[in-house]
Formats: sequence, structure tokens, C-alpha cells
Amino acid sequence: MSFRSLFQDVREAMDHVHLSGCLKEKTLENLEKYVVKDPRVPLLLSRMREVAKVFLATNSDYSYTDAIMSYLFDLGGEDKVSARSGGVTSAVPRAPGSDAVTPQRPWRSYFDLIVVDTRKPLFFAEGTVLRQVNTDTGNLRMGTYTGPLQHCAVYSGGERARA
Repeated sequence: MSFRSLFQDVREAMDHVHLSGCLKEKTLENLEKYVVKDPRVPLLLSRMREVAKVFLATNSDYSYTDAIMSYLFDLGGEDKVSARSGGVTSAVPRAPGSDAVTPQRPWRSYFDLIVVDTRKPLFFAEGTVLRQVNTDTGNLRMGTYTGPLQHCAVYSGGERARA
């Protein structure tokens, strides 16, 4: 067996797992097992936003992205509110062993730009139609989005030049 044929077999298997949806399905069924939370991530992103633009560009759809990011940014608290509500949810430690706290907030607020369904590498080449995502339903809004890109909004598709 050559490295080329091994690569092709692994590539085909990975493509099948991604296209069938079973990888994401199994991940969502057991987030604690497959996704590692780090309570320092919100602070890191906040500090990054103080000096630069922070963006998230993923090939995943909004529903999956929202589930993963909501899990990652839900760092505790009994009085939490849904991340989609836009409200402050609770207070969480800034770093392990630290007594300082920072208010927990919706994951989208940590990014200047969020683009799902990017279809990389197409996003970095000719791109696709840019549409806005209705974050309450996960559905795409009708038509091509041509307005200014908004903080906390989620977009689908598009191209690097627009971002």
C-alpha cells in the first residue's frame, strides 16, 4: 500500500463522515467527550478584540456552530439565559485559580465577524453568495446580503474580499 492510496482512503472516509453528518451528530450527542472547554478563551478573545478584529469563518452550518460555541462559552452558573437572548448570563472565573470574574455573555459578542458555510477554500477564491442567518431560527434570510457587516450578526457563504 502506497502513501498515496492510504491518503486517498483516509480522505474518502473523512469526506463520507463529513457529508453524511454522522461526525457532527456524534459530536453533538457527547460534547463533553469530544469538545474541550477552556475558561480562558473568552478572556483571550476579549483581549484580542481590544487590539484587532476577531472573526470566525467555518465550513459548518449555523446550527452546529451555535451548539459548539454555546457549549464552549457556557462556563457555568445556575442563572444562565440562552445565548440567543443577547443577555448577560452569569459570572465566570477569568482564569483557573483566579478570584476575578468577568460577565458571561453570548458567544457571538466575542467576534467582529462570523461567517458559517464558508465552503473553504472557495471562500478564499471566487466565493459564494453572502446571506444573513436568522440566529433565532438558524434559517438563511432571503436574497444576497449587500449591507454593511454587523457585529454579532451571522452570515453564510460570501468571500474573503468582502470580509
